[in-house]
Amino acid sequence: MAKRRFINTKFWSDDFIVGLSPLARYLFLYLLTNEHTDICGIYEMSWRVMERETGLKVTQLQKLFEDLKGKIYYLDGWIYTVNTQKHLGESPLVAIGVERSMSVVPPNILAKIKEIDIQYDRVSIHSEQLAPSLSPSLTPVYIDLEKQIEPLRGKYAPSVIEEFLLHWGEKNSKGKERWQLEKTWEIEKRLAKWQKNKEKWEYEKSLKGMKPVQESGRRELPAEMTNAELTAVNF
Repeated sequence: MAKRRFINTKFWSDDFIVGLSPLARYLFLYLLTNEHTDICGIYEMSWRVMERETGLKVTQLQKLFEDLKGKIYYLDGWIYTVNTQKHLGESPLVAIGVERSMSVVPPNILAKIKEIDIQYDRVSIHSEQLAPSLSPSLTPVYIDLEKQIEPLRGKYAPSVIEEFLLHWGEKNSKGKERWQLEKTWEIEKRLAKWQKNKEKWEYEKSLKGMKPVQESGRRELPAEMTNAELTAVNF
């Protein structure tokens, strides 16, 4: 499924952008909006792919990256867009997405980002990913399932919430909860689907418990019929 990336209308009047050449602006915009980007602002990208998708030669790309320093870096096959997370907002769901996205970034890339003195105090990182050279201040902020679901409790019955938590909070042998193993995770959509499925299951269960209107070719009679009324019924 295609991703959506939104660009501020003030992009073209930004002092940094105004000072770039037309080709550097083009590359900057491409690096923000191409299909390989990820929510944390760090994603894998080879020179060959960039060359094919932009139509620029590798030598041109390398020179243009020099012009983008301070905003975008190319580090051993990975792109880092410095201000991506600055514009994400404070939503807990966004923080979860960033944490999940960061989980695929190699420790050596995180170390290189630290070495060039890029500040990313807004980033949530799994502790096992941190290279030894990284500051302890980058300890991950883990948002557990119960905290994620807290804003949604008023929209669903307590039984639905508890069943959802029991299912998705189950841990595997490595201590990972079921929801953490999913490639994508949007708790609002997951909970809505859970509610819909629950209603469907309960409806199907109720159908199985219903007795047929007719059995063995005989008509069902209302229980309140009198003897006189019964004699008038033809079987």
